[in-house]
Amino acid sequence: MMSFTTRCLNQIAYMPEMFLGKSNKNRVLRATSPAKFFLLLALCIALLPSCKKETNPVGLGVLPQSVLLNNIVIDTTTLIAYTVREDSLLVFNTRISPQFLPVINMLGSYNDPLFGKTFASIYTQLDLPLNVASIDSFGNPAPYNNHVDSVVLVLPYASTTGYYGTLSPVTINVFELNQSLVYDSIYYSNQSFATKRTMIGSATIHPKPADSVTIGITKVAPHIRIRLPDSIGNNIINYLYYHPGTVIDHPTFQSIFPGLYITTMSPGQVPGTGSIIYLSLLNPIAGMTVYYRTNIYTPALGDTLSPTFSINSGGCVRFNHFDHDYSIADPLLSSQLNGKTTQGKTFDYVQSMGGLRTKILMPYIKNWIKKGPIAINKAEMVIKVYGPDTAKYSPISQLALVRDSLNVNYSLPDLTLEGAAYFGGYYDPVNKEYVFNIARFIQQILTNRIINYNLYLLASGSTANANRVVIGGPGNVNPAYRMQLRLSYTKVH
Repeated sequence: MMSFTTRCLNQIAYMPEMFLGKSNKNRVLRATSPAKFFLLLALCIALLPSCKKETNPVGLGVLPQSVLLNNIVIDTTTLIAYTVREDSLLVFNTRISPQFLPVINMLGSYNDPLFGKTFASIYTQLDLPLNVASIDSFGNPAPYNNHVDSVVLVLPYASTTGYYGTLSPVTINVFELNQSLVYDSIYYSNQSFATKRTMIGSATIHPKPADSVTIGITKVAPHIRIRLPDSIGNNIINYLYYHPGTVIDHPTFQSIFPGLYITTMSPGQVPGTGSIIYLSLLNPIAGMTVYYRTNIYTPALGDTLSPTFSINSGGCVRFNHFDHDYSIADPLLSSQLNGKTTQGKTFDYVQSMGGLRTKILMPYIKNWIKKGPIAINKAEMVIKVYGPDTAKYSPISQLALVRDSLNVNYSLPDLTLEGAAYFGGYYDPVNKEYVFNIARFIQQILTNRIINYNLYLLASGSTANANRVVIGGPGNVNPAYRMQLRLSYTKVH
């Protein structure tokens, strides 16, 4: 009996599904002596962790006791995983839904010791002040004798903890666009647009997202201020002066001033420094404020005016442009991007901002049904986080798991039918892992309802966070980091 038990363990408990069921002897035994087989299988389950009876699996409470005794849990499904570049991200689109209008914009750069350099820039239009009457005197130098005192670009932080990386100094450069952006258009994170050659503003700042700013005697929410040339305000005044009778509307203003390209420059940034700053350009104070004086006082306007040409208007195009430089990334990552996919068996990488995703294949999944159909009771894709640097670079809060079909990503049926709470993918900081429940998906593959195309693991909310995560591959020698598909199934007779 011990000899048979050993054979049972070798062929059922420990071997991957590609080797399951190759013994004709065991096939006959299960067909002719089911009671003896399941008795011995129960012994295997009791003795070994890789093939064990499920103690409290979700969804098994309604099954009869006879079926529960036959429930098998296995974690030796063969997985292949490696890192690939993410596609460009949709960052602005009013044609489909307002959800494609950015709520958070990112600005900055950081030099990641493992991922290389990451950059986030912003393209944005400006719009007329909410109080259009406040610029009525712009185009009337006589008798007003307008004088521009200063022009300031205001970029509010999204929150007091609104950054990723380290808050080291960053140089922000501002350019004027040399081509128009169209509101009713689609824009992607890898698109670039022409700017005028001359930089119109630059400031080296130490980001302080938790510190309010005092303007005069008034404290204002934390924000970045960048001085722009007075000529911008004067150009607007001159245009309106030399085009009398011009209707001051949004398209007219944006033809005068197409918008801004806001970017960063950090040539001396060493590994482990830099940050991506989260900005709220929907904040009412976001925009370009022109401070100017007039020699005629009116109760409505006073003699010093400061209209803000807003970024937060619903009629403004504003979106992020992302760049990634993996030439200085960790060799284990760069080698995967250069085609050495076998390196993914140890570690894989997922990055927001249109950076990286992990491709997962299950080439032998159907070998589990070579001996007959099975019913999947539970299936968990377990993604372990490699965490020495998570204090500085916090993992992505939620990952997405999608299936690929002819280069189109589709949600798994477990998400669409059971909902996000059941499907999972949220980072568990205690166990340092992500877990996806994909029983329906696996069952549909085994019953030929879904083709076993590739899976992709990618960042959720990739356009609104700068996080990244290193995960263990399916061949990692350390079980604490190993990617696994845990299956709980019952043989169907």
